[in-house]
This record gives sequence, structure tokens and C-alpha cells, in this order.
Amino acid sequence: MSHQSEVIDTLGHHLVGVIWNVIGSRGDKYNVEMVNYGFECNCIAYRKCKHIKEVEKKITDQCTF
Repeated sequence: MSHQSEVIDTLGHHLVGVIWNVIGSRGDKYNVEMVNYGFECNCIAYRKCKHIKEVEKKITDQCTF
């Protein structure tokens, strides 16, 4: 299930298909992927998780001028 981003327009974004490896608070590894309709994470959360929010923050922080 993808979760829409409020801060990044992912439709046709050049990073669609990129997978980020995120380490959870307990040391578990999760994969967050940018898709055309937002982000997907392989954790058990059914809402937008903190792993997705972490990736969004990294992307937007790097794009700040």
C-alpha cells in the first residue's frame, strides 16, 4: 500500500523506483520505496510510518537551497 507524500510530488519523480534501507528503532531493517503515488514501506504499519517520514525528511533536507 502506498502512502501519499504531502511534501514531495512523486508522480514521475526521478527517484521513483529507488529503495532506501532504513534501520528501525529496534534495529530492524525496512525498505522504503518511492512509487508514483507516494511511498511504500515493508513494515507492519497500515498508516504512513516513521520510516517513510524519515526518507521524506532526508530528501527534502538535501533539496533545500
